Amino acid sequence: MSARPALLWALERKWTEAQARTKGYELKADEDSAWLILEGEATVTHDGREHRAGPGCWMFPKPGKRTQAFVGPLHFISVTFRWQWPGGRHLFDEGLTRTLAAAELPWLETAAREIIAQVQSITPDTYYHIGYHS
Repeated sequence: MSARPALLWALERKWTEAQARTKGYELKADEDSAWLILEGEATVTHDGREHRAGPGCWMFPKPGKRTQAFVGPLHFISVTFRWQWPGGRHLFDEGLTRTLAAAELPWLETAAREIIAQVQSITPDTYYHIGYHS
């Protein structure tokens, strides 16, 4: 992916094994989002295809109806973004969830951590704190 996204939001979370199990469900997601898995595993199933990401991988789930499941303990960074290919096509025009090694997008983690640090400096004791929260 050569074009850079416009990051709208970033959040770093840790869930226990039990919490991660409760986060699996079917949903219709309308935004563009991605997860950098630092520990644990994420699985997204849509259109009959299963996509998995483990430590060191970014997962870009296709917007729309999907089933998601997590194996914990889970530590991840979540970002919401707008992203297009250089020619202007939407990132998901081909209808695929994508996974990429974090090493292929080091600037994305850096940008996400900058947003996380800014939010935590403003609201240090809220839901957005990295600790184990439901």
